[in-house]
Parts: sequence; C-alpha cells; structure tokens
Amino acid sequence: MNIQITKEDKKPLLKKRVLTGKIVYEGKTPTRMEIRDELAKKINAKKELVIVKRAKTYYGSQSAHLEAEVYDDENALKAIEHEYMLVRHGAAKKEEAKPEEAPAKEEKK
Repeated sequence: MNIQITKEDKKPLLKKRVLTGKIVYEGKTPTRMEIRDELAKKINAKKELVIVKRAKTYYGSQSAHLEAEVYDDENALKAIEHEYMLVRHGAAKKEEAKPEEAPAKEEKK
C-alpha cells in the first residue's frame, strides 16, 4: 500500500492536522485500521491519534481518496471527535443501549 499526502491543513485551536491524499493498493481494499497503521508510520505519529475519516475507492481501480485527521494528544482527540469514530478506531467501547422499563400501569377502580 502506498499513501500519497496531497494536502495538509493545521488546525492549532483544535490541536489537529487534517490530511487528504491518495492510497494506491493491490488486491482488496485495505481496512480502516490498516490505513491508519500505514499512515501513522508515514507521518511519524502515534497510531492511536490518527483517525481515518474517509477512504473512498475509485470504481475499477486500485486506488482510493483518503481523508484523515491526526491529533496532537489524546485529550484533544476525545474532546473533539465523535463517539462513533472513536469506537471504529478502538479508542472507546460501544455502550449497549439498555431497554427502557415500561411505566407501571395504574389500576382502575
């Protein structure tokens, strides 16, 4: 897998960098975690601080458009990023929805 970063925007107030680029791969489309690990190696960042927002494949080719964010620290990551993205990247656990209890019926007199 080859990752080419085409644009990098720094967001100092949000303590993150927004990366866009292109992925060229062979065989099946790489998973979000494989992309995250490879991107972290390429930019010299901790893989726990890399969030792959989108990897949109091009039909009929073995390449994809990449959008990712790299946070400066874990506190900024957890404060800004949506819960579902944290779950997708293993930074948070999915909470099971508890079934609601039905209200007690009042007896008729």
